[in-house]
Amino acid sequence: MKLFSPLLLVMLLCHLFACNEESKPTSVETSPVAFSPLLRSYVKTDTVRFTHDSSRMAVIGLLTPGNIYLEDSSRKVAVDVLYYIKGKQVSAHTDTFNTHDEEELSYYFEGMDTSGNGCERFFTVNFGYPACGYTQWHLTFFANNTACYFVCRHTSSADGAWGSGLEFFDACGAKADTEIRSAMVSRGSEVDTGDIITVSYSDSTLYRFDGQVWKAESLTPKDKVYRSSKDSLY
Repeated sequence: MKLFSPLLLVMLLCHLFACNEESKPTSVETSPVAFSPLLRSYVKTDTVRFTHDSSRMAVIGLLTPGNIYLEDSSRKVAVDVLYYIKGKQVSAHTDTFNTHDEEELSYYFEGMDTSGNGCERFFTVNFGYPACGYTQWHLTFFANNTACYFVCRHTSSADGAWGSGLEFFDACGAKADTEIRSAMVSRGSEVDTGDIITVSYSDSTLYRFDGQVWKAESLTPKDKVYRSSKDSLY
């Protein structure tokens, strides 16, 4: 006596496999990762305070330099930039500088086209000895009422009115929440004499913010001067 016909057996097997396929998850559901505040001790700190918004501040902390000396007798030192809103740490960025053990730590608000950058959207962390023969390191950030975002890392050097470094433009413009520009600006050349120096612009760069990351796009060839002018020292 046959309990199952061949056709019925095939149908049962097909149904069994179909159920197994449907039971398999099609995607993995994950919860957003909560931000964990960065808490550690520093040998030196500085605080960025926002004049027009006392609910925000950034704390810059230098850690103890490493024990390994590089070829130029410098050592690596880590720096944390911690951003707070209403007393709560909401973001943290860690980077490194090179130290000769005599550098200075400071910050300034970044804005070429305003006095003191009243909009307070961008600030730059500076590390280095501001004198001839030394290189200063800079980290520029964008800060809003949600978090603080790293924009770029750059260097500068100066000897009085002469020197070179990255300068930002439109930092308080209408589109500054999503787009700014920078250029490498060099002041002074070997042919300058008297009270007039040459100011040269190169490496024009556009930065765009996608809501999470600032991305850089070169607008001019690297190291090629695209504009120059004469400036008075006095």
